[in-house]
Amino acid sequence: MATIRVALAEDNVLVREGVSRLVAANQDFELVGVASDLPELLDVIERCEPDVVITDIRMPPTGRDEGIQAAAWLREHRPQVGVVVLSQYTPRPATPYRCSSTVRRAGPTCSRSGWPAWTTWSARSAPWPAAAR
Repeated sequence: MATIRVALAEDNVLVREGVSRLVAANQDFELVGVASDLPELLDVIERCEPDVVITDIRMPPTGRDEGIQAAAWLREHRPQVGVVVLSQYTPRPATPYRCSSTVRRAGPTCSRSGWPAWTTWSARSAPWPAAAR
């Protein structure tokens, strides 16, 4: 079986190092690039051609929705690349609407909101809603 090439984008150093080590510890994965913001992630994608991108939902430069922007860019320019979006934030009303047709929720829910504590989706799973374009 071929190794899955993974690119990681996370602005929090502790989370970035932890996820990097988890990926590197699995012999089925190869960590090909690490980024701490959206421009750096797009550069890593261009240089390293990953099979999968793991990205935080909020990163510099704005700290708002860079992970969603990256997933949308990948959907348009590299539809063969899988995307996993990680978040420790309860989504604001705009986030579920923008992702509603592509989100597959998993994991424990946040007690106050009922939303998952973390959410994943594949950019390949469904077309992006018009509001996300």
